[in-house]
Amino acid sequence: MTFGSFIGRLSAALIASSLAFTPIFAVHAAEDQHKLTVVSFGLFGGQGVFRREATGAAEIVANRFGADAVVVRFNTKTGGNATVEALAATLQAETKKMNGDRDILFLILTSHGSQEGLAVNAGRSAETLKPSNLAGMLKRTGIRYKIVTISACYSGVFIALHLRDAGPAPTGGALSPT
Repeated sequence: MTFGSFIGRLSAALIASSLAFTPIFAVHAAEDQHKLTVVSFGLFGGQGVFRREATGAAEIVANRFGADAVVVRFNTKTGGNATVEALAATLQAETKKMNGDRDILFLILTSHGSQEGLAVNAGRSAETLKPSNLAGMLKRTGIRYKIVTISACYSGVFIALHLRDAGPAPTGGALSPT
């Protein structure tokens, strides 16, 4: 992936997210009682592009929308703390600080994808974040307003999250489910 294509994918996803959810931000800005929490995970440690993507996307969203909390985790070739277990724990910890009826969770995930889900590689550790796992994690947060941006091939497999539970509408750079 070239830097130009990375920026193109990231920009498209962020623009789509911001346009689709601008009314949510506008309503909450008018009430001045919202809190935006950004959680961003670079799940594949074998390539630095996922660290840069997770960090850069979180920074853009936080600066654009005035995030109250930003959590960025990523993996490297030698290890890291962006695992499926860490994602679940981070979502629970951060959303306990939020008001489930009015605050907004902005989740950014970036990795390689497959029909099974997202690759999670931290050093020698390898696992897959499956759509059903992510759906359960998001449901347990109790947060009504969620924006999920997934930058990965096959990110379309996560669309079922939205259709099944009427939860967040996922956005991504490669939404094709095949």
